[in-house]
Amino acid sequence: MTEKLIAIVTGVGPGPGAAIVKRFSAGGFRTIALARSTELINRLAQELPDVHAVTL
Repeated sequence: MTEKLIAIVTGVGPGPGAAIVKRFSAGGFRTIALARSTELINRLAQELPDVHAVTL
């Protein structure tokens, strides 16, 4: 059984952070998106496979 690699992206905002999350997701990574605001990362988690949102 092959497990997916995990990427943790901190400081996810509407610019580079969101782009990095999208890039990892497209590459087949299980991605953890960390941010202070919930709106954007929750939307990313709903739209992209294996993206998990964590508000800090």
